Amino acid sequence: MKGRIVTAGQERFDLPELYDWELCCTGSVPCDSFEIGCGYDAAMLPILETACRFEALENGEVIFRGVVDEYGVTSSESGLTLTLRGRGMAALLLDNETEAATYQRATLGELLRRHAEPYGIEVEMDGDIAAQEVYKVAGGSSEWKALSDFTRQFGGYLPRFTKLGVLRLAKDVGGRALALSPQAAILSASWREKRYGVVSKVTVISRGGALRQDVVNEEFSERGGQSRRVLYSTAGDPESMRAAGKYKIEQSCAEEKILTLEIAGSVAAEPFDVIEATLPALGIAGAFRVREVLRRMDAAGERTRLKLEEE
Repeated sequence: MKGRIVTAGQERFDLPELYDWELCCTGSVPCDSFEIGCGYDAAMLPILETACRFEALENGEVIFRGVVDEYGVTSSESGLTLTLRGRGMAALLLDNETEAATYQRATLGELLRRHAEPYGIEVEMDGDIAAQEVYKVAGGSSEWKALSDFTRQFGGYLPRFTKLGVLRLAKDVGGRALALSPQAAILSASWREKRYGVVSKVTVISRGGALRQDVVNEEFSERGGQSRRVLYSTAGDPESMRAAGKYKIEQSCAEEKILTLEIAGSVAAEPFDVIEATLPALGIAGAFRVREVLRRMDAAGERTRLKLEEE
């Protein structure tokens, strides 16, 4: 893999050969991240001072774009080295706060013009959606929250970022169906089930208390889980209230059951792919959605860590 930095003036500079690197791709929150190490000389400093974007390339093609968060240069007995760290393009929406706003029957296009386009975010979406009621954005919310809350509430769209930094808005996150190769050199495998933080029931109460909806996490409750949350909703209809409760439960179940695989070499998997895996030693078998792909190369060679959640 090769690295390239882009300055605030849109100049591109290829970095020296990378002696170690790490790419972590999630497609969502927490956002993608990168870290690279390479040789350094003093002539690079003026370029680094204005570096704002990073591109990773394989076989001459850009495979990743991100925001430069930090660089550091070191002189030691090992020589001169540069370390560069940053995150995926979703960082631009997570780092920027929005002013308070009230939208009357807003459209997704309108939200994107205000909360994404000012940061140079490229967008792909299946189609525009419109709010059927007033939509309010609290002051100090991140631009990501302003968009993701709108799409969830009114369109069921799932916002995600591609590795190239494109914001994709669709009801189906996509993903390929893959199978873990029997020849895969699995260095380690672990299975973890987390109970803390998982919600068993959400009680949603309307403004003034006239309406009340209970949404139950049946699977967790049947296993003895007891953890209730109470939400106060401005929505005046049962369907919207149940949707809010369901979303709260879904969020609490994120990373409830995680299979982590460390595999030698590079694995052609992306976030949201579905992998069929069978691990007799752990008693684990089934379909798992890729939540995170971390590729790392250092003196020990290249390897891939897959974080998978139960489908």
